[in-house]
Amino acid sequence: MPDLLSTAGDTFGFSSWNVGLGTMGTFTLFIVLALLIAGGGGFLFYWWWSKKVYSQKIKVFAMMGKQPMLKYEDKARIIPVGYAGDKLFLMKKQKRALPPPTIQMGFKEWWYWEREDGELINIGLDNLDEIQRQLGIQFVDTDMRMQRLGIEKNLQFRLQKQSFWEKYGGMIANGIFYVLVTLMLIVLFLQWRKVAEAVSGAVASVSSCQAPTKPAQTGGTGASGVVPALIMLGSIKWRMWRLKRNGKYTLNNS
Repeated sequence: MPDLLSTAGDTFGFSSWNVGLGTMGTFTLFIVLALLIAGGGGFLFYWWWSKKVYSQKIKVFAMMGKQPMLKYEDKARIIPVGYAGDKLFLMKKQKRALPPPTIQMGFKEWWYWEREDGELINIGLDNLDEIQRQLGIQFVDTDMRMQRLGIEKNLQFRLQKQSFWEKYGGMIANGIFYVLVTLMLIVLFLQWRKVAEAVSGAVASVSSCQAPTKPAQTGGTGASGVVPALIMLGSIKWRMWRLKRNGKYTLNNS
């Protein structure tokens, strides 16, 4: 059975090109990748261009079930018209051309109200504080505050019940602290007598050591002559230290 590719090459005159299946596959893959890259780049460029051009945000409100509600959101762009500075507001999804709005509700944000006939009117919010002042409404209502406090107390009593430790934890901690302080004071008072007796014994011992002793039976002078000798030696040492400090005491003097 003749080869299909060779037959097609002979028919269309491509037999002399000597193009194999590997070369055709590589070329086809290159074409597909180029198309994918071009398509992705084109999509990214369109997304960036659309976001940059349609930079105005629009919110349209209308009556929905007898209640004013947000109906839809859209993007818009500003299109210059003519050479006199006129402009149009072109919506992206709704494809509607509107006069440029004048009441701005945010950074590049505009609100519209859709009437019953489908006309879009640029709207804004009123100053509710000023309206209440004109009507004479008091901002601080004492009765309402007291009622709110009562409702909060009832909700806390019924739904937000406190645990045992949340309710009595502080009281128990204070009680334990007072008991510990009382025990420490009792122990201190009980031991105070023993401390006083020990101090008294120490004072008595020191006094007995300082009292003069009797002369020794060997004929010595006893401790009565030791204290004056120590006092005399200390006086001499102190006088030598004073002379040495004033520069009058030298080795020759000694």
